[in-house]
Amino acid sequence: VYSSVFGPELQERLQDRIFHRPIGELLVGEALIIETAHPKIPFLIAAPTRRVSKRVDDPVDIMLACRAAVLIALKEDLASIAFPGMGGGSAQVPPDLAARNMLAGIRKGLAGRAPLPSSLQAVAREEEQLREHGADPTTARKVGRSPPKQ
Repeated sequence: VYSSVFGPELQERLQDRIFHRPIGELLVGEALIIETAHPKIPFLIAAPTRRVSKRVDDPVDIMLACRAAVLIALKEDLASIAFPGMGGGSAQVPPDLAARNMLAGIRKGLAGRAPLPSSLQAVAREEEQLREHGADPTTARKVGRSPPKQ
């Protein structure tokens, strides 16, 4: 779909940038931004929800991809970004669960880089909430951290 809008050279340039990364891959939870030369859509953010084209087995990956996209958009000082339905299509994530995980990732990205979690158990609780409900993991009580100081 993107090649039909931006042309095949965009995909080639993106693949070249990925190939020249230290491990030659763009992993879930990472994002790259690339110029498109399109008059209305100047940039494309690549933020994968899975390593290869298959069903998304873990909806937490949708949150990670959306968080990465927001973080790179903020870093590049973009005025706005638009998201496709992350986890839709061949990924086969139910739309409501995908949307909740997208929202959680957007909120986490807007909150900036998170501090280290208080424990591995806190991370496990956060991921379980996302898998089951797409719950918003930015609420401190849900992930076992103390509320931020005011």
